[in-house]
Amino acid sequence: MSQTETKGKKKSKAEAKAASYDTLFPHFRIYGEDPNPPLRGTVLSRNVVPIYGLGWIIYWPHARHRQRAFKSRRDSIMWSNWEKHKCKPSLDALESYGLMTPDITMLAYDYIFVRVGCNTLSMLTGLQNAESRDFLLRQATLALGLVPGTFDPLENLVWKRWPKSRTSVTQELDLVYPCKWRYEWRQGEVGPDVKDVPPHSIPENIESLPHLPEPLVCIVDCPNPYTIPF
Repeated sequence: MSQTETKGKKKSKAEAKAASYDTLFPHFRIYGEDPNPPLRGTVLSRNVVPIYGLGWIIYWPHARHRQRAFKSRRDSIMWSNWEKHKCKPSLDALESYGLMTPDITMLAYDYIFVRVGCNTLSMLTGLQNAESRDFLLRQATLALGLVPGTFDPLENLVWKRWPKSRTSVTQELDLVYPCKWRYEWRQGEVGPDVKDVPPHSIPENIESLPHLPEPLVCIVDCPNPYTIPF
């Protein structure tokens, strides 16, 4: 067997293994339509169950140009909201309960993920009945600066399989993202030239996607004390 044939065979095996893994652990699970993911860290079909984040996806054209090191500023806003609304448990006890405050994460080039939970035992248990589920989502809503009742938190609520590395994020450019909201650049801002960015997808339902609520804009597009050069 030639070297080329050997490489081709190894590549085919790797692709088959990846396809099998994606079938077992799909990139997305739509809450309420698909089963919740298994508990993270357990073993299923000889594979360790990966982390899944639960939350909402935002389509933001060329978002990666804005996503710089603002995590601490975003977190401080959400932590402040959590304490202001007396959400439970307290911030210093969240991790011990397997819960979390919301966080903002970059997915592929044009997508932001507002994560409100993971496939921990506490979260999966809390989702088993409507009362505890609604309580968890209400607290996340308050932490994000949103008003409960102004949007349906269950609509387009998704589980997203967490990328293993930056490389795997790049490989997710071709996925179809089930979005909750869309966001444009702030009025007066000039986004990057589309020719200067890698290929990216546009949601099929882009025209019907509601715009990102203003309180969440203030967190996602976190105001910064200096100018960002594009």
